[in-house]
Amino acid sequence: MAPDATETVFISYAREDEAFAQRLNTDLQRRGVATWIDELGIRGGDDWPTRIATALAGCKAVLVVVSPDSMASRWVQRELSFADAEGKRILPLIHRQCEQPRWFRLRFGNVQWVDFSEGSYEANLAELLTSIEEMLALQVIALPVSPVPEPSPPPTPSGGTSVHIGGDVSGQVAVGSGISQVGAVRAAAPKPEALTIASPIYLELVRVPAGEFLMGSDPAKDKDAQDDEQPQHRVYVPEFTIGKYPVTNLQYAAFVQAVKHELPGHWEGGRIPAGKENHPVVNVSWHDAVAFCKWLSRETGRPFRLPTEAEWEKAARGIDGRLYPWGDKPPTAELCNFDDNVGDTTPVGRYSPRGDSPYGCADVAGNAWEWTRSLYKGYPYDLADGREELEAGEFIEDIRVLRGGPFFGYVSYVRCACRGRYDPINRYRFVGFRVVASPVDSGL
Repeated sequence: MAPDATETVFISYAREDEAFAQRLNTDLQRRGVATWIDELGIRGGDDWPTRIATALAGCKAVLVVVSPDSMASRWVQRELSFADAEGKRILPLIHRQCEQPRWFRLRFGNVQWVDFSEGSYEANLAELLTSIEEMLALQVIALPVSPVPEPSPPPTPSGGTSVHIGGDVSGQVAVGSGISQVGAVRAAAPKPEALTIASPIYLELVRVPAGEFLMGSDPAKDKDAQDDEQPQHRVYVPEFTIGKYPVTNLQYAAFVQAVKHELPGHWEGGRIPAGKENHPVVNVSWHDAVAFCKWLSRETGRPFRLPTEAEWEKAARGIDGRLYPWGDKPPTAELCNFDDNVGDTTPVGRYSPRGDSPYGCADVAGNAWEWTRSLYKGYPYDLADGREELEAGEFIEDIRVLRGGPFFGYVSYVRCACRGRYDPINRYRFVGFRVVASPVDSGL
């Protein structure tokens, strides 16, 4: 389904302006403005007319990032010509001052401009949001702006995997007919370090260093400690990287389209529910999540999988045994989505950075339960006792662990040590997953 034409904004830019365009995309998405952005920058391609026509067909307005490079880009010119012919609203944004070509001055000289080359980014963003509210009759969400990203190299033109350290990266995966094409959100610059892949989806991960951490619950400290969380014990975990956010509907849609995988049951008519492109994908089984990881591994050449229960907990709480990702302070509606205070899932990163873990993981408290690789077994945790086997027996021996708690869970559910468990074939509207990339020699 094409995005609702009353809500969606197309961002046109040259590859040289990608860092600015992606930051802008992030801040618009965080404020509830649906966007379409080409995650590989402005480039040629045999399917250009179809790709752009499909995107523009669902857009109300086009934001063009003005710079010397975009004004010299034939792809930007074609996009604007296409949008103009379709009667779309054009809003130029000056990113870097330059002399505009005559064709551009004649056509867009009298339209409203926002000059990001002067003044503060925050003030210019506020002006832009006001314009968008007027154009789309959309109430934007008041949030802090994203931190300034570090410069990063453009993705590889061939569409292969592009890896870099640092930066605030977001993007969009264009998928086939029947699935919405809306930009993916990336809410805040990672802390302390992030690894980002650019294809086949934009995926931001955070690094968790090797070392021991306190796993499980101590009833002397945690009044909600459960029997299956005890005894609290130290576990050594090798270094790994884990998704900063749960896998979103939009990211999952790229997988569905690529391998013709079964869609989540709530995607009526084969479409992502309206406005939920950047919510965690739910209604997926453990087997669905494993299949997604295998596809991502094939596409990137890197070993992606579900996190072990120990990896998930360390990423969520750090090494000091804190009760929640942010510390021992009880959860509130400003820190996470729990206790049915929203009544549904929320976009990933909504509670960043206040609700993030010490490693920068977001949404590890509430929003949706997350599948782990681990079979449900007692503590102490032992990597070598068979609990990390992908193939398992029947009945209780096949039960897999979930972590994080659902959006309707009570305070006890959003503790870092809380353990859920379901049959791996189950699909629920409150169960999703995130991915891990580990060294090849990790033993998993």
